[in-house]
Amino acid sequence: MNAWWIVFTKELVDVLRDRRTLVAMVFVPMVLYPAVLLLTTETVARQQQAAKDRTVRVGVGTHIPSSLSAYLKTQDGLQVTTSSLTSESAREALQELDVVLTAAATEAVGLAQLRTATLTLYTDDARGFAQTDAQRVQDALQSFAKDERQRRLLRLGKNESYVQPIAVKRRSVASASETSRHILSLILPALLIVMIAVSCMYPAIDMVAGEKERHTLATLLTAPVASHQIVLGKYLAVLTVGGLAGLANLSVLGLTFFRVIGQDKAGGAGFELDVGPAAVIGALIAIVAAAAPLSALLLLAGSFARSFRDASLLLTPVLMLCAVPAFFVTQPT
Repeated sequence: MNAWWIVFTKELVDVLRDRRTLVAMVFVPMVLYPAVLLLTTETVARQQQAAKDRTVRVGVGTHIPSSLSAYLKTQDGLQVTTSSLTSESAREALQELDVVLTAAATEAVGLAQLRTATLTLYTDDARGFAQTDAQRVQDALQSFAKDERQRRLLRLGKNESYVQPIAVKRRSVASASETSRHILSLILPALLIVMIAVSCMYPAIDMVAGEKERHTLATLLTAPVASHQIVLGKYLAVLTVGGLAGLANLSVLGLTFFRVIGQDKAGGAGFELDVGPAAVIGALIAIVAAAAPLSALLLLAGSFARSFRDASLLLTPVLMLCAVPAFFVTQPT
């Protein structure tokens, strides 16, 4: 039996007995990452729904045109109250209101004279729903402005095309499945690089620095085994761990993404993903291609450390370097 195979099986068994490695390989990819992803998506969805369902309290100043005030009161989700609000009292009024809308005394006359009425919208951006509340009021104002523009054009005997000479409609020739694959191609490679690097870190430390600290590396070097076979066995063990970790991460993240996609499709979102044999084979090749250089780099860096602690400190900047290609793969080409 080849010596490198003996070293490989011995190191692989030792790795699988290490709880830290098992946590990095099993608990983190199969429990922590999906839980964080699902929790994030659920939280964002609930926040968006809460922002949509909440009633926005809008304070309208007395100088706001009466037609606009009446229009805002007819909008769903807006609770409009009219009072003598000014720019000076807006901050105090926002303690009880979500949005304050004011205007100068001449703006109501300007609107009636077919001029542009300038309004000021005040919000308290230190609140959680300030941006969404302001956007809902702005959408209502834009809707009123569109209706007012149509009324003005009718007085002049014109239609909407008179003030809109060009209308642009943007359409993508890519299908929803192609768009989804493109988005995942920017996300998954970066995640795989980081996850594989983290999974390879502890085995790479333990196989060199750990054995130095336990004084077992010197015993192994005295065995009738060539040095390159020892290095090859340890490298293949780290590579195997990194490959298995990458496969586990990809599988669990894939299942998690499919669940998120299923929720988006149920909500009417155009996000689809078809995974065929070619995509699976390509993913396996990508895992090996990413794990091979990362395993070698981490094993090499760990060989310069004298103890497990030194290796942990040494490999921290190495992991940061591994994040550099993860950043570049997210950039569109």
